[in-house]
Amino acid sequence: MWRCFLWLPVLLLACTDDHGHGGLDPTCNEIVNRCHALDRGPGTIHDCHQLAEGNNVALCASRRAECLAACVATDAGPGDAADAVSDGGG
Repeated sequence: MWRCFLWLPVLLLACTDDHGHGGLDPTCNEIVNRCHALDRGPGTIHDCHQLAEGNNVALCASRRAECLAACVATDAGPGDAADAVSDGGG
């Protein structure tokens, strides 16, 4: 019976949504932290999230300002913040 409990940590880890962002460069990690929860698919936020997960330090540094500006929670809906601006806010 006790052997069943040995699998519990494995099962719990398999059921989480976190796909691991440990070990990232601080700038890349900052972008991931800002963009991860807002990533709903194709668009600027998704691109920023993906590039930051790639942990390319130079790329994260060069796009940091753009990504942090894009990855801001709004009440505009599930699209990018940039989409809300280009559509006149709704």
